[in-house]
Amino acid sequence: MKQVIYHYDKTGMLKEKSFARENPLEKGKFLIPANATIEKPPSCLKTEEVYFLSGWKVRLKKLPPPSKYHIWDDKKGWSISSEDQKKLDEEIKKETLSTEINEKIIIECRRVAIENLKARKEIPQDYEE
Repeated sequence: MKQVIYHYDKTGMLKEKSFARENPLEKGKFLIPANATIEKPPSCLKTEEVYFLSGWKVRLKKLPPPSKYHIWDDKKGWSISSEDQKKLDEEIKKETLSTEINEKIIIECRRVAIENLKARKEIPQDYEE
């Protein structure tokens, strides 16, 4: 008979599972090391993590914040105030505009470069992208 045990670190986070050693003094009983339990951890979603604190518990996994304005809440995950959401929206709008301008600059630079190469006869006159 084998006994599966589940190991966790000092913060309670599940690390691995293994088999317990049988107690040489009591046949049929097993030695459970520190930071281990025979209690099977619950399954969880990719956005959750399992930890042990007087029993297995599941909580939202603390992922990197979506923005510098987001605040972590252990029950809801990342949240943002309506005021900070407005700031974030403004930053995104500026970033989008900047990206659009950069794309237009690249297109214009390519157009001018092609005209110059055609004028110097370094590429065929009928070349088109």
